[in-house]
Amino acid sequence: MDLFLHLLGGLRHVPDWIPLCLLPALLVCTAAVLVLLRRGKLFVPAAFALGALGMLFVSAKGSGAACLSYLSLYSILSFALYALTRIERKGKKERAQDREERLYRKFREPDPPARPPKVCSFEGSPAARPEERGIALNHVESLIEKLKREKLSAADRLEVDTLSRAVEGCRGRALGDAEFERLNDCLASVLRLTAKYKL
Repeated sequence: MDLFLHLLGGLRHVPDWIPLCLLPALLVCTAAVLVLLRRGKLFVPAAFALGALGMLFVSAKGSGAACLSYLSLYSILSFALYALTRIERKGKKERAQDREERLYRKFREPDPPARPPKVCSFEGSPAARPEERGIALNHVESLIEKLKREKLSAADRLEVDTLSRAVEGCRGRALGDAEFERLNDCLASVLRLTAKYKL
C-alpha cells in the first residue's frame, strides 16, 4: 500500500504538459510512423497504451471532471487519427488490386488475331438421287422392315419410325450435300440398330 501511495505521490509531481501536450503529440507521431510503415493495425493498441498513461497522470492530479475532459479530447484525437490509418489501409488494398491488374495484363494470353471468314474454294456437289451416289434405298428399307418386326424398346421403335420416314422422304428426288449428310446419319443409325438386335 505504501508503494502505491508513493507511486501516486510521484505521479502528482509530473508536469501538466506531459499528459496534455507530450502524449497527444506522441500519438500523432506514432500514427504518422505507422502509416509510413504501412502498419496501421498497430495504431489501436498504441492509442490505448498512451491514453491509459495519460489517464493515469490526469487522475493522479485532478478531479473526475478533469479526467472526463481529458478522456473526451483524447478520444476525439484518437478517432481522427484512426480514420487516417484506415484511409491508408484502403489505399494499400487499392494498390494491391492495381498491381494484380498489371500482372494479369502482363501475363494473360493475347487475344488471337481476327481470322478472315472462311471462303469455300470449290462448288458443292450437284444435287443427285441417292442411287446415283451408290446408296441402295431398297436395301435400307428392307433392314428397317426387319427392325419393325423385332421386339424393340419404346425408344428404339420411335427411332426406327423416324428413320423410316426420313428414308422414304429421300426416295425419287435429287438431294443436296446437306440432305446426303442427314441420309448418311440415318444409314449409320440403321446399321447400329441392326447390330444391336443381331439382324
